[in-house]
Amino acid sequence: MWPRPPRATPVGSSRRCWESTDSDGVDPSPWEEHAGWWQQEFTDGADPEYEEQILPLVEHHLEGVDRLLDVGCGEGQISRRAAALGIDVVGLDLSASQIIEARRRGGDIGYVRAPADCLPVRDAAFDAVLMCLVIEHLDPFEPAIREMARGPHAGRRGLLLLNHPLLQAPGSG
Repeated sequence: MWPRPPRATPVGSSRRCWESTDSDGVDPSPWEEHAGWWQQEFTDGADPEYEEQILPLVEHHLEGVDRLLDVGCGEGQISRRAAALGIDVVGLDLSASQIIEARRRGGDIGYVRAPADCLPVRDAAFDAVLMCLVIEHLDPFEPAIREMARGPHAGRRGLLLLNHPLLQAPGSG
C-alpha cells in the first residue's frame, strides 16, 4: 500500500487537494493502476516519438527558463531533461507510483504528489509551467488550466503539449 499523501492546500485557498484517495490512501485512478505500464513502455528511450519529437520541442521552448513547474510529470522524464539543462524543476503528479519512480530515477528535482487542478504552489513562482500529454486526460480540464496559469511570472510562458491519446493512454481507444 502507498503511504497516505499529506493534505496540501494551495496558497490562498481553503480547498483540500487530496479528495481522490480511498480510505487506505491509495489513488484509485487508472493512472495509478497503469503507472508501471507507462514507465516501461514510454519513458527513458522506450518511445522513439517521445524522444525524437516531444523532448526536443520542450528543450526549444525552455530556452532561457530558470525555474520550471512540470504539471503531470509522471516518472519525471521531462523534469530530468530540464534539470540537465540547468533549470530548477518542481515536478507534480497525482500518481504516487509515478512520484516514487521519479525520485528513484534521480536528478536534482523536487517531486510532489498533487492533482493538476489544485497545485500547491505560490502564484508567479516559476518562469514556465509545462503540462505535457496530460490535459487530454482531464475532465473537466478548465480547473487545471486555471491552476497552470497561476504558476508563471507575468510575461513568462506556459507550455501545453497535446497528443492524440488513441494508442497511448489506458482506456482511450
